[in-house]
Amino acid sequence: MYKVVSTPKADISFLKVIDFILFIWNAKIVVDFITLTENLESILSNNPYLGKPLENNIRETIIHKNTSVFYEVDEKNKIIKILLFKENRQNPESYLKLL
Repeated sequence: MYKVVSTPKADISFLKVIDFILFIWNAKIVVDFITLTENLESILSNNPYLGKPLENNIRETIIHKNTSVFYEVDEKNKIIKILLFKENRQNPESYLKLL
């Protein structure tokens, strides 16, 4: 089992997604999104290579049809590092530059 950790950039992007969800929908949807994120972290801790491989050892997986997460796997230390959360309606190329 891998330990899941979050980078400061991931924390900021997560809060931005939460703010966006709250602005567009409501608090119940925010709670649902947080639950989906927690469930994904549990799944990734047991299946670290679940996400689609990108460049530079970075992987991407979908949390919800509107949101994805970028992460990398540190095989040696058994750590999954969450790098960034992304709204899927935005340009994917702009997010790759942030990583």
